[in-house]
Amino acid sequence: MTKTNLEQFLHKKGKSIAKIDETDLNDETTPCCFYVVEGTVDLFLTETVDTLRNTSLKPLCSLNRGHFIFSKPSLEKESRWIFHAKCSPNAQLIQISLRTLELALQNNEIKDDLIKGINAWISLLSKSIYGYSKPGMIEPMPKEGTHALQANIAYTNETQEIVWLRLHQGSLKYLGNPIRTDSILPIDTNTWISSEESFEVEVYSFEQVLHKTQITPAILSFNHELLSVIINEIKERERIENQQFNRGIFERSTSLNHALQEISNFYTKDDTDFQFEEQSSTSIACCQYICKLLGIHLLIPQEMPSLLNDRAKVDYLLNNSQIPKRQVVLAGEWWSNPHGLLIGFLEESNQAVLLKFDKKLGYQIINLKNGSKTTVDSNIAQTLSPFALSVYRSLPNRPMNLIDIMRWSLFTHKTELKLVLTISVITGFLGLFTPWATGQIFSEVIPSSSYSLLSQLLLGLIAFGFGLFLFEVARSYTLSRIMAFIDNSGVSGLWDRVIKLPISFFQQYGAGDLLNRASGFQLIVNQLFGVAAKSIFDSTYLLFYFLLLFYYSSILALVSLAIMLFTAALMFYILKQEIKISRVSSSLLGDLSSMLAEYISGIQKIMTTASQSYVFDNWSNLFVKYRKTLFRSSLWFSALSCLQSVVPILSSIIIFIFAAPLIYESKMGLGGFLAFNAAFGSLLAISMKMTGSLSSLLNLIPTYERIKPILNSMPEVQTVKKDPGKIKGNIEVDHLFFKYDTSGPLILKDVSFKIEEGQFVAIVGPSGSGKSTLFRLLLQFENPLSGSIFFEDQSLIDLDINMVRRQIGVVLQNSSIFPGSIFENIIGSAPLTLDDAWTAAKLAGFDKDIKRMPMGMHTMISEGTGGLSGGQKQRLIIARALVNRPQLLFFDEATSALDNETQQIVTDSLSQINATRIVVAHRLSTIIDADKIIVLVNGQIEEVGDYHELMARKGVFHKMALRQIL
Repeated sequence: MTKTNLEQFLHKKGKSIAKIDETDLNDETTPCCFYVVEGTVDLFLTETVDTLRNTSLKPLCSLNRGHFIFSKPSLEKESRWIFHAKCSPNAQLIQISLRTLELALQNNEIKDDLIKGINAWISLLSKSIYGYSKPGMIEPMPKEGTHALQANIAYTNETQEIVWLRLHQGSLKYLGNPIRTDSILPIDTNTWISSEESFEVEVYSFEQVLHKTQITPAILSFNHELLSVIINEIKERERIENQQFNRGIFERSTSLNHALQEISNFYTKDDTDFQFEEQSSTSIACCQYICKLLGIHLLIPQEMPSLLNDRAKVDYLLNNSQIPKRQVVLAGEWWSNPHGLLIGFLEESNQAVLLKFDKKLGYQIINLKNGSKTTVDSNIAQTLSPFALSVYRSLPNRPMNLIDIMRWSLFTHKTELKLVLTISVITGFLGLFTPWATGQIFSEVIPSSSYSLLSQLLLGLIAFGFGLFLFEVARSYTLSRIMAFIDNSGVSGLWDRVIKLPISFFQQYGAGDLLNRASGFQLIVNQLFGVAAKSIFDSTYLLFYFLLLFYYSSILALVSLAIMLFTAALMFYILKQEIKISRVSSSLLGDLSSMLAEYISGIQKIMTTASQSYVFDNWSNLFVKYRKTLFRSSLWFSALSCLQSVVPILSSIIIFIFAAPLIYESKMGLGGFLAFNAAFGSLLAISMKMTGSLSSLLNLIPTYERIKPILNSMPEVQTVKKDPGKIKGNIEVDHLFFKYDTSGPLILKDVSFKIEEGQFVAIVGPSGSGKSTLFRLLLQFENPLSGSIFFEDQSLIDLDINMVRRQIGVVLQNSSIFPGSIFENIIGSAPLTLDDAWTAAKLAGFDKDIKRMPMGMHTMISEGTGGLSGGQKQRLIIARALVNRPQLLFFDEATSALDNETQQIVTDSLSQINATRIVVAHRLSTIIDADKIIVLVNGQIEEVGDYHELMARKGVFHKMALRQIL
């Protein structure tokens, strides 16, 4: 290996270190630095206490030949943090003093190599803090000279060349920590400065720093400030781990008490009983309380983000457990009416509080620590934020049938169901009094002319009738209350299930058809817990009435049973025919809904091509088929109605025919027959009512079959998936194969590449080469046939994809806007402000257009984007992708509708946010500055390199570029 001039100089002035495996690099004597001559050095940070080194190592960076390692000053007296190096077998280092380094910088022959090595140290070490509480809004650092900078804005270096700065006036924070006024510190793309007040700084180049002062104190100051951030992060993680460990001890020590408490409360369960744990925050306690009542399993992550307020923690907890929620506005005298359990927030501190409704007092704020309650009035309401959260139960992450739906819906209403069942049994028993009294009147009262007995029977009938009325009111009220809650939770649970389904599911159905299928869930719930529920509870009467029939005459009871069974058989046949037709009509209605949705969304294209007559013809053909099936269904329904009308008359005739010999032979008295006939009439009425309900239930079968794909499809995200943590932009695709259809051709064939954080990567290729398909796989809209995708060295298949997507700004080819204001379109459902929306609009080059609109950010736009040009729509979608300041961006032809000037504005803005960018584009101006260009042809990677490398190869990319250049 040929030695450079710098290495020759350092060998003479320094101490050579070779054949080392691991070593601690500290500054116990004279501050020094190490130069890597050969091999690789992996640098770690570790803590030593009383000369003992902790075994925990925090990885910092890897260094190669030509790189420097600068020792660091001690940060604490009682505890020291040092560098620990793990070297490759051929590693060789040179140790030199910082004084020698200063002298070397005066040597023009080696100065350039020295500066290059020092800059490499700053860049490599600063990358280790990437993503550590970095501010969201960042402005570019001004060039050399003295500059006045604004308060509450972070400034970073967006150029490849490291600059140096010193505070001239005011106060300054470097990486969030205050610094001394005489410190000179470097700024690169991963470091930043900020201040809570306006300030002035002097910006220098490396050469200017050398003329003003010594460079090594500045490097040591940089080490100190940067490592302070890392060490604080390590300590915060240790604090969280200790807290979790102590919490585990607490849980184990109190498990017996909890078990005993559950046993003692078995018969006296109270939904207000809640065990508050001292280690829990109010946000966790509120979520646990509500989830316990709703029967939802709340997953508390091992590590909660330490910088979140209670509002953000509640969102994080519910999102982590895949629990649906919605934001509600506390307007007017909201505390006077029930709205269910709510999680509110104090206006000043944002602390989470539980809001529970009391029938007498209205809403109360419950303190879960001590169980105290504060009744909300107009004064208390002013201390609460106007926005609260309402939590819903989600359907289980497994396939479900009708029985599962009933169990899930009735989970929180078991007490009410027991009450309804008890009332039904009582009313069924009381209902026997009427036919019995009828028999007594004709067999006892009339023959004996006993007015006293008649009076007693009349009073009994009145009392029993009034009692039946009260019981029926109580039962109907309870069922209606159950219905209201189930209707609300059931529909919200289903739509939560729908939006959690994988993208591939939605490709199987049209929008109208899917809407028609999903709306069937509400019909099923209404029928199951409406008419059907009442009929099922009425069935308790049947047993009592049958017993009464057999009490009076077993022969007539068997005849009655035969009549009912024959009637049921006829009805089942009619209903079976109805179900066949209903299946066809439901399918046609779904197709009709999809057709109408497509025609309405594409009405402009229909009118442009003057295709109204063709559209009407297609619609009318399908509509006529649908109406024909309804007509056939109505014929069978008429037959069922006729049967229900004829059966009571024919049944009475048959009963009279069989009863006549019994009465003639004195085997049955007149009073007994009249009592039997009254009981049979009631039994028949209940049977007919149940038959009608059964008809409604059987007609639900086609509806259930249409909604079955939704209930049987597994949600895209399961609660067992891992939290991906901070997505910085490190992506690896390993031997990826994919096809849309198992019998179709391969769309992607053995695709492999690696993307590092902060890179700008362009994916190019002819149409149909698999570029957009690759994006769909990266977003897990589809799953690969084989191969793997890794985000931050974690397999994408093991990660919670929703938590991954929340950290990605995405613009796809078919991205669209929704009806509402521009502000609502930009921020979506994120808890962001108007300032955030303006910042995103500025980054997308859309702010000037918005300012020219009469209502600015509050300008309303329609689904058809009337009033917005294609370029404005594109910039609005880009602003939506940038509003959360993501560290990873996926753009699929995002700037195709923009002119060159606007595209340059967007490109410059994207470079400011220091994010990893993956772009699919055809325009040469979009990708010319990319760090890496991946050329896809027929699903395979043909070439990889930057623009100049690929043009020099004169391959596939060169031919594609020439078409645009020429």
